Amino acid sequence: MKAMMLDLFIDCFRGRFILSDGDDSLTQEDAFNAIFVENADKLRVLGMRMWPEEWLPHLEKVQATTSFSHLEEIWIKSPGAGFEEKFSITNAPRLRKVELVGAAESAVIVLPWPQITHLTLSDIPSDLCLKLLIQCTNLEHFTCDDLMPSASGSSIANDRVTFPNLKIFHYLDRELSSEWREAMGRYLQFPVLESVIWRPDWSAGVERQMLRQHPESIQTLEFRFRRRDQSRLKPMFIALNSLEELKISCWPSIKLSVLELLTPQKKRPLLPSLQKLHLTARSNEMTPNIISSLLTMVNMRRTLTHTKLEHLVLSYYVRSFKLEPWPTMLIEGFKALVRDGMKIVIEADGEEVYYDWLYAEDIVECSISCTSTSDISDTEPRVEA
Repeated sequence: MKAMMLDLFIDCFRGRFILSDGDDSLTQEDAFNAIFVENADKLRVLGMRMWPEEWLPHLEKVQATTSFSHLEEIWIKSPGAGFEEKFSITNAPRLRKVELVGAAESAVIVLPWPQITHLTLSDIPSDLCLKLLIQCTNLEHFTCDDLMPSASGSSIANDRVTFPNLKIFHYLDRELSSEWREAMGRYLQFPVLESVIWRPDWSAGVERQMLRQHPESIQTLEFRFRRRDQSRLKPMFIALNSLEELKISCWPSIKLSVLELLTPQKKRPLLPSLQKLHLTARSNEMTPNIISSLLTMVNMRRTLTHTKLEHLVLSYYVRSFKLEPWPTMLIEGFKALVRDGMKIVIEADGEEVYYDWLYAEDIVECSISCTSTSDISDTEPRVEA
């Protein structure tokens, strides 16, 4: 096994390692020496889950005698019990991916940040998240979620920071601290940004300002729609001429205002390059008015824009068998679109449900296709439209 690389995952716990026969015991120090000191150069992936503080202080000792020469990925997950110890790995020339879930405000995290290309941060103070982010100037993919308010309130970014390689920026938190607003609005620059997912409140304007800075590079956008944001979204959409994929989440069902916003006008169609549209809802309730507007919007996007809409996904947080039956109006409309070369996908709880729309005799007709409130999985908090 001398040439074999190791992917090591540790369920950390407090106390001692007890052997199966119950007569002998293996201390944390013995295990550390056997795993890390003797095999540090073989580690490719290192993962720790729950209470990693027993291990973190010792990692720095390894580098006194050896290095993590093949380490490519680290993840440490301690949600709800953020570690406070120093976490330091500097001699890891191949390290590119880091995921940290749970860290206290006082945690000192020392990694070779300039070489990191993929960074995921969750359940940590917002100031700490921003502090780590601005050190990773070679990032290609960034995701953060469930940030906690910071006690300091001090400004972390007070000068321009450019991320020349960052193409994917996924900000899934629901609240933006003042430090984040200032940093994203004034200091953080993403010249090649392609994919953006936003979950915060659009009313702050920071998201729209950030997107307007890079309208020619952004190709993928995902956000949660609120009806009160419709007037703010239209000016932003005007600038996104290169957007190819759009994903919008609605509560609880697809909104007429969303369809009206996406319906192109003859003079200046919004999102002229859009090829894939993904609409997500918690209920598949579709009134005749919604169905008519959906079909109108799709047909106009295949005739009035210089790039045809080629892919439509309707995704619901419901069990698949509750998706049937579909109204005749919808079936016939989808038949015509499929004949015209368009791909239509229905998803239930994240899994694709196959329908042969051209031979849809097995789909029984009804006036409205819908799910009751009890059928909707409550995986996310409710957002009022």
